[in-house]
Amino acid sequence: MGSLGSVRRSRRAQLALTAVLLAALTGCSEPGEEIYLEPKTDIVPSYDTAVAATLTIATGKDQHEPWVEGDPGSCEGFEAAVACAVAERLGYKRSELAWTTISFDAGLDPGTAQEKGWDFALQRYSITAQRRAVVDFSTPYYSTAKGVLTYMGSPADGATSIEQLKQVRFGVQQGTTSAQVVREVIQPDTTITVFDNSEALTEALSNQEIEALVVDLPQAVYLANSGAVLGGVVVGQLSPSSGAKRENLAIVLPKDSPLTSAVSAAVTDMSRDGTLDELANAWLADYLDAPVLG
Repeated sequence: MGSLGSVRRSRRAQLALTAVLLAALTGCSEPGEEIYLEPKTDIVPSYDTAVAATLTIATGKDQHEPWVEGDPGSCEGFEAAVACAVAERLGYKRSELAWTTISFDAGLDPGTAQEKGWDFALQRYSITAQRRAVVDFSTPYYSTAKGVLTYMGSPADGATSIEQLKQVRFGVQQGTTSAQVVREVIQPDTTITVFDNSEALTEALSNQEIEALVVDLPQAVYLANSGAVLGGVVVGQLSPSSGAKRENLAIVLPKDSPLTSAVSAAVTDMSRDGTLDELANAWLADYLDAPVLG
């Protein structure tokens, strides 16, 4: 991330039309609790802050469609498109964007903006109380259900209820809300295997070392349809009534970042004018079809 330089206020008039109750981002909630911030109209975010001439955006090392397609600088894929749209509303041209890749855990590691080396990150981060203690979150840009993925012929294949999944051997990625859902909602009777990253988790399912995993629904559909998991089958999606609340994905920023207010205002603006719906329809519509597990 470059040194502080030019002051960007070209979008202040548009951003002032939005309202973001940032105090709600530091309120109390239980880990994994659904958080959705309704746009307000009586609070004007401050954008009187100097920012670097180059905006550095971080994405995941193993990002793929429908989230990021190819080079994120092309703005192809849902999260890449969201990042580019936010940057544009902050006054940045594409030529003024820099991209870097980080691990999932690195985005949630506390530290100053200078230490992190990026301005904001998108990697399907959902808001939890523990995470909000060490990083800033923007207003949510998408709400997603959790999906259960398995392979053809596994004990999970054909399950129609959570009860039928209790004897299934699940794998989870450490530090994720999906791991929490497996432990607290599905509550399998078998040992849960923990993996350091999503690549190792996916490979374990493909090699049938585990029998199922839980990820965001669009991710589950992609892994099944792309062949990333051999013989992959989406068992279904977990309903809120099961205790697996829909999770709101948000942009992560370093704690107390001077950009938090402006980024949140931009996301809220995109929600109000329909931009987020348009991007979701363009990139995620084909990844949401799965039966609900009772």
